[in-house]
Amino acid sequence: MDKYGSVVAKHPDIWGESRLMRHRAEYEQIMETQLGGFEVRMNAALRRSDQAFLGMAFALQAAVNGEQSAPGLFGRGSTTATGSTTTTVQNLISDPSVVTGTGEDGKAMSVISRTAPFGGTQFEFGNDTLALEPTLQLDQMSRYLNHLHELRRINEGDDIADSPGYSLNLVRIPVSILPGGHTREGYGAEITVIAEPYLGEDLLPTTFRSLVTNDLVDLLSPALASIVNEPSIIARSESILKMRQEAANTNDLEKRDQLWKKANIESRQLGDGVDLQEQIHIYLPSSRSRRARLPLPPSQIAQVFGSGNLLNVAIDIRRRLGGVSAENRIIHEMDIRGYLTGEVQAAYEMLSAAEKADLWHLFAPGLATAIRQRDVQGISKRRCNFNNAIASTGGVLSEGSPYGAKCACDIDFFNPCLDVTTAMAWAVIVESALLDEKLAQDMREIGSAKGCMECAEAVGPFYGPNPHDQARYAFNEYVRCRWPIRVFALDPANQEQNITDEFSRRRELQVAIALAFAGGEIGVQTLMNYTRRLESDMATIDLNRTVVGFSHGNDTFGWRFNPRFQTPPFRGNLATFGETLFGGPSEDADLRKRQLEPGMRECTAIVVMPSFVPFMTFDVRSNWYHLTHPKQTDPSMHETMKLSRSIKSMQQLAMTCGQCAHLYRDGEVSRLLRRVDQLERELPLQTMRAQIPYENTTGGFELFSSGITDLAPELIGWYGEPGVNRNGPTTLFLMGDGFSVHETQLTAGGRPVPFKLLSRQVMQATIPPGVQFVRSEPGSQTNFEEAVDLHVATPYGVSSHLHVPVAVPNAASVNQALAFAEPVAVSMKATAKEGDNDKYTVDIEDFSLIEPGVITLNSPALLQLTDEPQIRFQLDHDGVLVGSTPSKVSGFDPRSNTFYIEGADLKSLVGSDNAPTPSGMQQQINPYIKYLVEETNLADDSTISIRARAFVITNPLRAAVEIQNPLTIRVKVDREDTKPAAAAMGN
Repeated sequence: MDKYGSVVAKHPDIWGESRLMRHRAEYEQIMETQLGGFEVRMNAALRRSDQAFLGMAFALQAAVNGEQSAPGLFGRGSTTATGSTTTTVQNLISDPSVVTGTGEDGKAMSVISRTAPFGGTQFEFGNDTLALEPTLQLDQMSRYLNHLHELRRINEGDDIADSPGYSLNLVRIPVSILPGGHTREGYGAEITVIAEPYLGEDLLPTTFRSLVTNDLVDLLSPALASIVNEPSIIARSESILKMRQEAANTNDLEKRDQLWKKANIESRQLGDGVDLQEQIHIYLPSSRSRRARLPLPPSQIAQVFGSGNLLNVAIDIRRRLGGVSAENRIIHEMDIRGYLTGEVQAAYEMLSAAEKADLWHLFAPGLATAIRQRDVQGISKRRCNFNNAIASTGGVLSEGSPYGAKCACDIDFFNPCLDVTTAMAWAVIVESALLDEKLAQDMREIGSAKGCMECAEAVGPFYGPNPHDQARYAFNEYVRCRWPIRVFALDPANQEQNITDEFSRRRELQVAIALAFAGGEIGVQTLMNYTRRLESDMATIDLNRTVVGFSHGNDTFGWRFNPRFQTPPFRGNLATFGETLFGGPSEDADLRKRQLEPGMRECTAIVVMPSFVPFMTFDVRSNWYHLTHPKQTDPSMHETMKLSRSIKSMQQLAMTCGQCAHLYRDGEVSRLLRRVDQLERELPLQTMRAQIPYENTTGGFELFSSGITDLAPELIGWYGEPGVNRNGPTTLFLMGDGFSVHETQLTAGGRPVPFKLLSRQVMQATIPPGVQFVRSEPGSQTNFEEAVDLHVATPYGVSSHLHVPVAVPNAASVNQALAFAEPVAVSMKATAKEGDNDKYTVDIEDFSLIEPGVITLNSPALLQLTDEPQIRFQLDHDGVLVGSTPSKVSGFDPRSNTFYIEGADLKSLVGSDNAPTPSGMQQQINPYIKYLVEETNLADDSTISIRARAFVITNPLRAAVEIQNPLTIRVKVDREDTKPAAAAMGN
């Protein structure tokens, strides 16, 4: 193991979808701003030059004095002037590298120009430079946008990741790389992972229980919310509750019997006089779906679960969550959901007890058929028998009850055999029967569609605390077939090191031919000179991929780790001589000298898997591979098995070592075995099991529905203030489901609302003042007079109505002084650029208004304002008047004497950073900043605070009334001086 070193993966760390939502939302916001960030960039350059020179000269010379020379080498004489003639011929051919003049651009010219490497200049075409063609620029922009959208799509996840039954999890797998003596040079590391869900024997009962609970909470919470918050039902139910409490507290059997009967009569009148079905309101998302998302339609809730059961639960909710006071008018649905979750779990625990285990098989079979056939009498009889069975098998009946141990079937409303746990137990039986039917149907469809015979031939029932083994096995195969695990994305997919790659080539050929002939009195000489020079310079950005991710199929993935770019080491004289003589070194030779840096590598994978599976198994294999021969891996599988056998042998010899433990220090054998365990964890083959964040919030009927139309958002409830504030912004936490990180929009009262996504189920929204209200009709049974209607929209649909009531203001808020509802501050950034003669130009680049992005003004009730009051802001800094600017009012609410400035009016007041010229407050502040920089030498990175006093023009006096709390403008000034500035004098 020391020879090869180790490549070991740490135990995975997993983040669930809820905790990732905020990070994904921030990533989407930043990447969206890059849509207009395309710039044309050249990432490679090539310069080539081909130069040629050919010169020829011919000289003829005759001897004037007739003097003969001595015989030459070939028996012929030569003149004494040959040397001078040769020199003359050579001078007739110019040196091609010598400067012969200047060109039109004033630069030196020569025939053969020898330039230094990378000494070329940029080509110019008149006043333009070399650039891409417009069509190619558009193609590159298209590639830029497509890649940007690709990154955003990966961050968003696909439709399958958002579909019911799936969850998107981030798996972090740090990889520790420690090279050994053999793998120190010329080796890279590789790790391969297979991920699969762990489907245990208890998956069916735990999942079925979770789905039943979620279905019942989704179905009953809106129905109970509409019953609990109905005034007439509350008042009569409180009277009946009081009689029941008196009957429970008295020891007089006759009086107890009378109170029980009177309460029963009142409850019957309540049930007959108020149609609970009309009172039950359930809003579903506005989307098309081919399957029902709830086990029952709203019209059958009271008939199936029983009006008495619903009223018993409603009374308990009112008593525990809202008290008996009529002032506590509204009990939020989210509070009811929390209450129901606990009660359903308690009922499930009761039915899972050994003495009540037979109730599942006595009342669940055939119940789904009776419900689908609308057999109301048969359902009522089953419910009555179930109540009797509950009372006889454990007794929720109080001792001394006048009804004995058996409950009469005609006593439905506030039956003494009924408590909340019994009512929820019957709801569990109903939901289990319906869900069992739905599950069996979906298993048959999936088995037929995907060829999963174990699913198609599954035999139920699947409900109950202890389903049989065949049902457990069939459900596991159904999960494996219906929700296969998928590795959605890897990070890093490619981790690259940018390297400047430059190449310069110079080739020059020179050929010279000289001939001389002399005979008698005549000498002939000729000279030819040919020169050709080739030059090329290339520069680009090379990418050295240090980490490369790969994926094989749905569940197999991994990474390869390569060394970073390194300069080759110095070689010895002999090696250098050989490379000079034979050429080299080659690229493979340089690769063989690179060393993989030891340390941890951060690797993550986005895995889409079933949301109701609590564990995942990772099988890991690691190895080294040769950089120039990737097929050569070390250690081989044979060597890996030898290492495994050695570890097992040491573990088996633990007993033998224990016999000699007295010869060593105390605990030495134990420490030795721990060292064996450490070596075991370094082996190339490892199996790890990690717990997955359990985020199954969907019900069974939603889980067994397919299609993207089932991903529509929902709004369930809200937390925050008592209601929407008329006079200012209101911050609420909205609860729901199906919120998308991409293209989620929220409207309140017909206006868009800013929000922050906290998870797929929670968002924080700030409702501005001035939204439209929904008023209840006179005589209606709604529990609000005015409310704001909220909707959430995603690409999959629109949520149903969520009515948030309007908070009733108290007298103090109506008669308050003329003032801003909240302190308002504006931040600006000004850049002062130095020009000629120590003069500056000031540009106010951007501004930002503190949240919620609206200026709200509360005025006293006695102050009469017009429908469009006028407001003017006067700016001053340390007593110096900066300027004055008017503002247009965006909206006015005469009922609360509140008006506000937002949107385009707010940008017009402050000044838009996209405007070609400054406007609004920016127009007034711009020359003042210029004055401070030039006259007072305002220091760089200074921040000044400008006070904006606001005045409102009243009607009919047209007098200016000053707003009590002024607005603050903070301006940060950055100086861009072309020369060192003098010592700053402060602000």
